[in-house]
Amino acid sequence: MNTIQIDADTYNQVKVYADDKSMSVDAFVIMLIKRVLKTNTNNPKPYQMKSLQQLTPEVQSLVGLAKHIGEQEDLNGSNVKYEYLKEKYESL
Repeated sequence: MNTIQIDADTYNQVKVYADDKSMSVDAFVIMLIKRVLKTNTNNPKPYQMKSLQQLTPEVQSLVGLAKHIGEQEDLNGSNVKYEYLKEKYESL
């Protein structure tokens, strides 16, 4: 038998959940681990990326329509925000 360590808050949350389901914490953790291992080893991923040649002509025609316009490194607008704030507070 091996032992794992988890923080007290997480343990308490698991204990409340396990008690609600009339299970021990050990039984709940083992069930969860087995479920994760079964999911990862027995079931292939439901969706696989297809190559461009495997797509229908209609879908192929859509590929590339939603290309990002602007700087690739500013995907969340950080540079634009920085420039705005820089201009706003330069005169102070």
